[in-house]
Amino acid sequence: MLKLSRHGSWFSSLRLRSTAVLGLMVLAAGILATSSAQAQTFIVLHKFTGGSDGAAPRSGLVADSAGNLYGTTAGGGIWHGQPAAGVVFKLDQNGVETVLATFSGGGAAGPFGTLARDSSGHLYGTTSESDINGGGIVFEVFAPGGRTALHIFGKGQMEDGEHPYAGVILDGKGTLYGTTTAGGASSLGVVFKLHIKSRKETILHSFTGKGGDGVIPSAPVIRDAAGNLYGTTEAGGTYGGPCGSPPLGGCGVVFKINISGEETVLHRFAGGTDGANPGAGLLRDGSGNLYGTTYYGGSGGCQYGSFTGCGTVFKLDKTRKETILYNFTGGADGAVPTASLIRDVVGNFYGTTVLGGGTGCLSQLGCGTVFKLDTTGKETVLYRFTGGSDGANPYTELLRDSAGNLYGTTFRGAGGDKNLCPLGCGVVFKITP
Repeated sequence: MLKLSRHGSWFSSLRLRSTAVLGLMVLAAGILATSSAQAQTFIVLHKFTGGSDGAAPRSGLVADSAGNLYGTTAGGGIWHGQPAAGVVFKLDQNGVETVLATFSGGGAAGPFGTLARDSSGHLYGTTSESDINGGGIVFEVFAPGGRTALHIFGKGQMEDGEHPYAGVILDGKGTLYGTTTAGGASSLGVVFKLHIKSRKETILHSFTGKGGDGVIPSAPVIRDAAGNLYGTTEAGGTYGGPCGSPPLGGCGVVFKINISGEETVLHRFAGGTDGANPGAGLLRDGSGNLYGTTYYGGSGGCQYGSFTGCGTVFKLDKTRKETILYNFTGGADGAVPTASLIRDVVGNFYGTTVLGGGTGCLSQLGCGTVFKLDTTGKETVLYRFTGGSDGANPYTELLRDSAGNLYGTTFRGAGGDKNLCPLGCGVVFKITP
C-alpha cells in the first residue's frame, strides 16, 4: 500500500488538495521514467519557462472557432520588469503564445480556474488573491493588455465570498456564476452570481457545514436549461471516520441550488468505497445523471493519513443513487483525479489524474495520466507522464475538439526557471487519436 505524507501548501488558498497533493510535490526530483508504448500521438505545444510566458498552469483550456487555445498560469509573468503572479495566455495552432494579461501580484494573483469565453471573444476568470483584502477578484480580459476587475471579493460586503479557486461559467444573459473556497456567512465558502454590465453580485448560498451541508466549494458549478446549478464541496457533509470533524472535516457533498437560491444536498460522501473529497466539477447528461470524480476514497491501494483509496469516478442518478464507475488503484491506471470529466457523443469519459501511471516523480508514485473510461467501466490509459520534457501532474480537465484531439496542461515538468519552479514550469499538450 502506498504511503503518502502531508506537507505545506505551495499556495496560500484554503483548500484540502492544495495542502495534500501540491504539498507532496516538494518530494519530487527530476526523475525521467520510460513510458510504455501508447497508440496515441502526444505533442507538447508549449513549454512554460517561468518568464513572461508564465509558469505552472493550473487551469484547463478553452478554444475559439479558429482553434486558438486560451488559459491561465498560476505563476510567472513579468510586470514592469519584476516577476509577476500569473498570466492569461493565447496559444495558436502552431504553438505560438501571446500573453493577453499579466497579474502583478499586487492588484491580483493566482488565476487557477478555467476561463469562460463569450461570443465577442472576451475572457472571464478569477484570481484567488488580491491586494485590497486578499479576497481575490473576478476579471474580464477584452484585448491583449486590456483587463478589468469586475468584482473584488470582500470589498464593501460583510458576508461576501473570498478566495475563488475555480473559474466562472457564463449564461446567455450576461451573468457569471462561480464559487469561493472561503467567506460567506460562516466563512466556509459561497456560490455567487455576477451580472457583467451592472457588476452586481448576489450570494446564492453560503455554506455552513451544519445539518449535513458542505464546506469549501473549490470546483466550478454547472447549470441546466432551467437555471439550476450543480456542484461539489471538498469537505463537509458526513462527519467522523476518515474525514474528521467540523468545521473543515467531512468527505464532501454534491449539491443543487435552484433558481430561488434554495440548496439541496444530493449526496454526502462517506469516505469509504463511495469516495471522498470531490475536488472537481460535475458533468450532467441529457437524462439528468451527474458524473464526477473524488480524489480520495474508493477501493484502491493508496493511503494518506486516515484516508484510504486512490480516488473514483462516480455517477449520481436522478434518484440520488450513487454508482462507482471506476476505482483508481494507484498503479499504471493513475491516482488522485482532481479534474472534471468530459464526454464524447458515444458516452466515453476522458479525464486526468495528478499521480500514478508508473514510476518517476513524487517518490516513484508516478507523474499522472490521461485516461479514457468507456461505457462498460473499462479504463484505457491514453498517456502516462514521465516528469521530463512531456510535463508532469495534470490537475485539470481536458478539452476535446470535433476531430477527437485532446488538449490539456500540466502543472510541472519540462524545465524553465529553476528558482520559480524547480520541478519544471509545466506544458500545454495535445493528444491525437
